[in-house]
Amino acid sequence: MRAVLPTLAYGLLGAALYVSRGHYHPVALVLVCVALAIVMVDLVAAWSGRVERLARHRSGWALGAVVAFGFFGLLTKMPGGYLPPGTALGWFRAGVVVAALLALGYARSRLPVPRFYFGALVALYLLLGVWIIRVDPAPAIDVWHFQQRAVELLLQGQNPYASFYPNIYGGTGLYGSGYLKDGRLYSFTYPPLVILWGLPGWLIGDVRYSLLAAVAGAACFTVAMGRRLGLPPGHRAELAAVALLFHPRAFFLIDLAWVDPFLVLSSASLLWGLAGRRPAERWVPLGLVFAAKQYGIFWLPSLLACRRLSRRETIRGLLLAAAIALPFFAWSPPDLWRGVVLIQVSNPFRADALSALTVIARWTGLELPSAIAFVAAAVVVGLAVRRAAPGREAIGGAAVFLAFFAFNKQAFLNYYWLVGTFLLLAVVSEMARWPSDSLLPPAEEQRPIRRPADR
Repeated sequence: MRAVLPTLAYGLLGAALYVSRGHYHPVALVLVCVALAIVMVDLVAAWSGRVERLARHRSGWALGAVVAFGFFGLLTKMPGGYLPPGTALGWFRAGVVVAALLALGYARSRLPVPRFYFGALVALYLLLGVWIIRVDPAPAIDVWHFQQRAVELLLQGQNPYASFYPNIYGGTGLYGSGYLKDGRLYSFTYPPLVILWGLPGWLIGDVRYSLLAAVAGAACFTVAMGRRLGLPPGHRAELAAVALLFHPRAFFLIDLAWVDPFLVLSSASLLWGLAGRRPAERWVPLGLVFAAKQYGIFWLPSLLACRRLSRRETIRGLLLAAAIALPFFAWSPPDLWRGVVLIQVSNPFRADALSALTVIARWTGLELPSAIAFVAAAVVVGLAVRRAAPGREAIGGAAVFLAFFAFNKQAFLNYYWLVGTFLLLAVVSEMARWPSDSLLPPAEEQRPIRRPADR
């Protein structure tokens, strides 16, 4: 059940984004709430051996179903958010069909060339992503304009956190007081690592190339984690990485330049590192998790409770995150604080958010504060810590983030896509238990397989 339930929750979140594009929709919100309930059950429930054995035989088919739904979504919805009217989708859909046929190969008990299939699917994903970027070279969303300008400012020797940004929407209703200076948009709302990671993409024409590479890299780390845990090439657990690549809204996310792929890449590489022996493979990705998004730190209690991170590695990760931010902090402490913290605090309530608070506001007219999201996250953190075990890091992160977003004043497609990737990582961790028992700890001591000798 611990592989089937996250897969089911992932499918429900994908369906919610399919029907709503990540904005408020009654059906989508019901699907999000059901997904949250399933994740909480998976987090706290203990299953009998018989139930687990029955679920094992269905986990591959469950993954296959969500992969099939992803391809269905890509074929039936516009792949981008702001594609020019009349954009011909023939080549894009042909690529999706080819990817679906390749993914169908995982239905076979043994793949003839097992390493070929996933590599070919990654290549197809990259080609389709490049097509989206080329077709929509300047998407009408502020996030893309902010990232492009932030990199330009940095290369010009100017502080991205002490500069003005274009307001492509005209009004200021979407922005809080922390974003405005003299009535204009001021400062950059993401951590410095987003600028640094966007630089390679900008150098070849568009920051979204970095985001595209981050998603592909996260999928590769997902498969690599499974290999480290004993899964052979071509194992059906690789369908989790395929589901990540070909989410129903995968290219919509890239087109709109949301930065969550950077956190996903960091998280996948961290879980890959936890399956290995080298300390640097753990504390470096951990530092990137903290540095990629402001709420990455929410995952830390669950990570520590699972006991595969040492205190030294945690401290090194925190120091790395601080070192990444330090040059920008030294440049102008108030401006960095304004961009990374104050803007987030002052962001207005969004009536179009896919959140439980939106329903309350629509029914009662009462706009509840985002403090409720922190309370919800704290409650789930407590449960995740209490039920923690080696190999359960991903489901703990999924539960905390999903609770935080579902009760927040702002919650959109990119947030729930992020949760979905944690669910897929949890699926791979669970499926790796069966062929090799690679994460089952001995009865007398809760220790994961391949525990580093230096620990």
